[in-house]
Formats: sequence, structure tokens, C-alpha cells
Amino acid sequence: MINRQKVIREFGNWCEAMADECPIICLRARDLIEEQEAVKPRVSTVEQRCGNCNKVIEMDGWKSCPWCGKRIDWEGWWKKNGTRNQNS
Repeated sequence: MINRQKVIREFGNWCEAMADECPIICLRARDLIEEQEAVKPRVSTVEQRCGNCNKVIEMDGWKSCPWCGKRIDWEGWWKKNGTRNQNS
């Protein structure tokens, strides 16, 4: 799998070199890459909310927010707060 941060860094370097020739394309492409960044969910004992638009979302099954379209970083949340399937 390609390292996302490396791709963003290399693209940034390319844009700096090409800034005089195609500044609009560079800016828009960078914005699109940043828009794809996953957001952390806001989870409480009552509900889960999107880390971007703060609308209520379902914890299971939704990979992105149905309201704003941002990808939700459930894996990061589970790693930080515990796993779903704990075998005891």
C-alpha cells in the first residue's frame, strides 16, 4: 500500500516546481487530496457524530458520513479505544 503522507509530500514538491505553469490545477488537486482525509468520530455513550459536520452517524457499517461525505476513521478510533471483538 502506498504511504498517503509520502504521496501528499511528493505532490506538494511537484506543485512547488510547477506553480508558475499550472497554479490553479495544483491548488485544486491539493484541496481534493486534503478533502479525502478521514476524520475522527465523536463517540459518546449515547451516540456517534461525524468529526467534520457533527451530524449523528451510525457506528457500524458507515465508512463515510452520509451528510458531508467525509470518510470516518473508525479503525483509528477502535485502536485508541479498544477493539470490537475482544476474546476473553
